[in-house]
Amino acid sequence: MTMRCSRCAGARARPQSHGRNPKRRQRAAAARRTPALARSTKKTSTRNFCAVPRRGAASRSCLAAARWWLLTLLLAQLAVVFRTELIVRWPNLRPTLSQLCEVAGCTVGWPTRAELLAVVGSELQAIPGTDILELTAVIRNRAAFKVALPALEVALTDTSNRTLARKVFEPVDYLASNGESGSRIGEGLGPGSDYTVHVVFEARGLAAAGFVVYPFYL
Repeated sequence: MTMRCSRCAGARARPQSHGRNPKRRQRAAAARRTPALARSTKKTSTRNFCAVPRRGAASRSCLAAARWWLLTLLLAQLAVVFRTELIVRWPNLRPTLSQLCEVAGCTVGWPTRAELLAVVGSELQAIPGTDILELTAVIRNRAAFKVALPALEVALTDTSNRTLARKVFEPVDYLASNGESGSRIGEGLGPGSDYTVHVVFEARGLAAAGFVVYPFYL
């Protein structure tokens, strides 16, 4: 009869219980890791979720700035194209439009509306003993806005009203004859105002019986 002591039985029983313990430890470790992984995933997704609006807000800000820039550029181009019409409505815009034209390579002048100009008085006199003629003409702006100074054409006619000769005077010509600086051109001719022109010119060998003065724009 074989006798087993309780101490030996306990020693033999332990390996059997140890054989099952690694699996339990693995399951326990897996159970402990699962919440940590879930928390880590939750934090990561929260960080990503918070980061997306920040990127979206920056993109919207850039798009808004680009739209405003393009709109400003478009308005500047339209202002340059329609600068004369803008000056008619708002003459005070001329300095601003002049600055834009410095960039765009254009010039800003007053409107040229010859149909709104009229010669309200004119006189042509011959200087005795010479072939020199002296012309005095009053140009009136009938427009409700400022216009550019016009050029003047003087046509000499005979007794049958046929044209014998023509003479054109640009603003710089009659301003110099009046003793005024060429910078006066930039001032234009105000609404409802008159400008008196005095010019002298030679008409050698012409027996002129009459004359006609036309204001026009080159």
